[in-house]
Amino acid sequence: MLTVAVGVWLLLPAGVFGSDWIIEEVDPDFPGDRVISSYSEGKVRVEGLLHGLVFLVDLPAGEGFIVDEKAGRYAGGDIDGIARMMLPRGERTATAVPEEGSRSPAVMPGVRIERVAEEETVAGFAAQHYRVFLEDLLVEELWIAPDITAVTVGAGGSLAAFLDIMTGNGEVGDFPPGYEEQEAYRELSGRGYVVRQITYFRQEENRVEVVKAERTTLPPGIFEVPEEMEERPYRKLFLGKD
Repeated sequence: MLTVAVGVWLLLPAGVFGSDWIIEEVDPDFPGDRVISSYSEGKVRVEGLLHGLVFLVDLPAGEGFIVDEKAGRYAGGDIDGIARMMLPRGERTATAVPEEGSRSPAVMPGVRIERVAEEETVAGFAAQHYRVFLEDLLVEELWIAPDITAVTVGAGGSLAAFLDIMTGNGEVGDFPPGYEEQEAYRELSGRGYVVRQITYFRQEENRVEVVKAERTTLPPGIFEVPEEMEERPYRKLFLGKD
């Protein structure tokens, strides 16, 4: 993981209460790094995911932007357009993002959710523990805090899917492909905020955990591209090439 960018949220007074959220996450393998996400009515600002870039996502509108504040540049727009831009030049077809429900569940094993009886506390919030299986294969464990009401899914899609597309992770495909689209998993994701997640792939574990979550009031401007920014093609700004 890379060094976190210092965000506007640091300037807010402590203890401010509102309907917005600031959530700080860490990969325990890189405890010195932080990803800071700010949430307000379906709009999200993510700092620290990649050094030098701020990610702005509008979930209801289906839009995403990357902002290089130091260089005064930005790129983005409709998430389908970003997906096409992030493909190699010869693969940029008219439709780069499958429509919701277009993948048939028959081509993949069914999702099975198992609830672990004991609740745990993560970052000061009561969390429900679930295990996610594809048939008998454990692929993921989730700890979900119902009291954290930050919006992570909108009419335009989920935050996780947006960030996968915006960072190019969607090019290599999911493992297993598309299981997050199955109804059982989507229903689980709507029960609260994931405060701890462990994914299992080829005998490796990847873990992300919330270390701080605060309800507050955020200035609307932090979710918008500053007016003085210069627009660039998405792939050019993100990868430095066409």
